[in-house]
Parts: sequence; structure tokens; C-alpha cells
Amino acid sequence: MSMKSALQLLSAFQDRGIVVEVTHRRAHRLFGLAGMGALRDVVKPPTRPVPGRKHGRPRKDDPFTTQSIPDEEMTQLPPLTRLDPLQFDYEDLAAAMNQADEAMLRSSRLIARLKRQKAS
Repeated sequence: MSMKSALQLLSAFQDRGIVVEVTHRRAHRLFGLAGMGALRDVVKPPTRPVPGRKHGRPRKDDPFTTQSIPDEEMTQLPPLTRLDPLQFDYEDLAAAMNQADEAMLRSSRLIARLKRQKAS
């Protein structure tokens, strides 16, 4: 699957509320399930150039670069909970696979019979 197709699907899932985007980017986006919305608040946004700052390594006393998040603003994620294993019913799938196998067997027999008739 191409990146463009995957992003289109993920954007559609995002519109339906199935997934959330946890990064704050336009490119290299990271998605998570809808229950992981709190993760978006914790993910650090990408570093972008600060208007008014010159090129090169900033000085330690530069007011533009002394941006840190206080500890009280950091949100704690709830603890992870174990999910019960899901039991899937594969009877319909097995029946469909058997029908497909029978159809392929019938078609291969028909092709073999047509080849014999053509050769005779």
C-alpha cells in the first residue's frame, strides 16, 4: 500500500473517530486508536524555528530557547489494562474458502477437459 493511500485511509478513519493523530505535524504523522487521545497531549510538538532568532547554536541564556514544560503541566496517562482475548467465529470464512476451492477444482477440470478436446 502506498503512503498516499494509507494516509487517505487514516484520514477517513480519523474523520469517523476510529483513530486520532498523536503528532502535531503535516508530514510523518503518527496515528493511534481513539482511546489514545491523551497521548496527543503528552507528545512533544516538532521543533520549529523561532521567529527573531538567528542561525547557529543558541546561547544558554537565550530567552527563545528556554522553553520547558513545568512538571505540573505534564499529564499522567492512566495505567494500561489487560484486554480479554477475543474469540472469532471462522465458520463463514471456512465455508467461503471451501466454495472457492471447489470452484477452482471445477474450473481446472473444465480447462483440462477443453485442452483434451482441442488436442483430439
